[in-house]
Amino acid sequence: MSYREHDFEDPFDPVEFVEHLMQSVVSRQKRKDALEAGPRRLDSVKGSPSLADRSNKSPGVSAKHGNSPPVNHGKKRVEVPGAETSDSFDPQAILSAFDEALVDLGALSERVERRVDKLMKVIQKEEVETKAAVGNVEKSIENASGQFQELDDRINNVAKKVVHLGDQLEGVNATRSRAEDALQLMGFFAKFHDSEVVEDDVFTDPYRLHEAALIMHKLHLIAQELPVERFLVVKERIAYKYVEVQRSVVKSFEKAHSAGDVDDMKQCANTLLPFGKGYEQCVARFIELSQQGQFTGKDMFSDIAGLVARVSDLISKIFENAEIVMAKFVSSVYSKHLQKHVIEQLKKVREPDIEVYLKTLNDLYTRTTKLSNTLSKYKLGNDSSFLSRLTKSVFKQHLDDFMGIELDNVEERCGGVLNEHKEIIASRKAATTGLRRKANEDVCEDLVSHELAATILHEHKAAMLRCANVCCPADTHRVVMLCVCVPCVY
Repeated sequence: MSYREHDFEDPFDPVEFVEHLMQSVVSRQKRKDALEAGPRRLDSVKGSPSLADRSNKSPGVSAKHGNSPPVNHGKKRVEVPGAETSDSFDPQAILSAFDEALVDLGALSERVERRVDKLMKVIQKEEVETKAAVGNVEKSIENASGQFQELDDRINNVAKKVVHLGDQLEGVNATRSRAEDALQLMGFFAKFHDSEVVEDDVFTDPYRLHEAALIMHKLHLIAQELPVERFLVVKERIAYKYVEVQRSVVKSFEKAHSAGDVDDMKQCANTLLPFGKGYEQCVARFIELSQQGQFTGKDMFSDIAGLVARVSDLISKIFENAEIVMAKFVSSVYSKHLQKHVIEQLKKVREPDIEVYLKTLNDLYTRTTKLSNTLSKYKLGNDSSFLSRLTKSVFKQHLDDFMGIELDNVEERCGGVLNEHKEIIASRKAATTGLRRKANEDVCEDLVSHELAATILHEHKAAMLRCANVCCPADTHRVVMLCVCVPCVY
């Protein structure tokens, strides 16, 4: 039984105990007074003031001596009848009451101690039972942990056996598959040996084109190892069928490209990947088809940037070596379309005005460089200078003689400006006479000389900026030397 289930008596109240004690004293005093002589009681009734009169006088006495009435501070006040006068007070009765109270307290203390002992026994019993239960639980946990460890070891052992068995089965399956493939290839080789035209569902069914391509690739590898003297005819038949199947797969890739079927294009590209030349043909056809009808806008550079952005994602989904294909695509765009655009634009302005030609060349080169910087975010292989080399290849034929044309243009324009200056000075000298002529001459020569110097410096500055942008650093020093020396000559 739990100690919570025991019934307890009301808790000990000191005030109630004192009341009980005083009531016991009063009752004892009353019994003692009753046993005394009756005449004394009668005299006290006739000659002495009554208990009520004494209680009525006590407030007056208190008021006379300046004492305030007693204040009750929330505790229960115990009234002791018959104890107002010193004549009726009996200390022996109070002592007897206290003795009895001590006896009662002793008895109460013994009862409380017995209850405490009983509860302690219950608590100790429950503690023992709880410890035993906890011990049993710990043993159960240890047993369960041991069983789990044993089960884990058994699972690991079974897993090792399963893996080993799987490896064995895989080896057997691989051997069986190789044997089946060899038997199948021997059958197709016999057909090519016996007949010029092989009639088989693999080569006639368009839905089995990829399977036929895989078979022909293996037969082609086998045929290359055979001696020419004995198997010349068979090797020629296999080679012819090999090329035919490649073309069929490439045509299937073109149809998938026209239909926008990315999955079919990826399957064709993966099929042609071991063929070598067939895969190169597939990549070339993709690059060609992707560029058809794409450069119809007025801005060639914007068209190229948009096309590369669209094709980049498509290439990454179709081809395994996406970086190499992407580099080939960008190279094709630069060499076929961008270079053609540059040649056409420069051809329009080359003959009329060399200055316009040089400015147009500088502008096209700058825009091409910006385009290359934009395309550098795409993965184009491991060559970091790939785009810069493409840019140089686009402008190669124009950069070879650029320095000479630039130098001739600077000299021609500066010479023309100088000749105009001389003609102005000569005409002004002929129109003026005397002192006035000399003063005006000095002023005009000074003013025109400043304008001449500013014009020459402007021409050389423009030439330097174009050369610094277009030419390589090794050739720029020639223009710098020209810009330093020519103004001094003038």
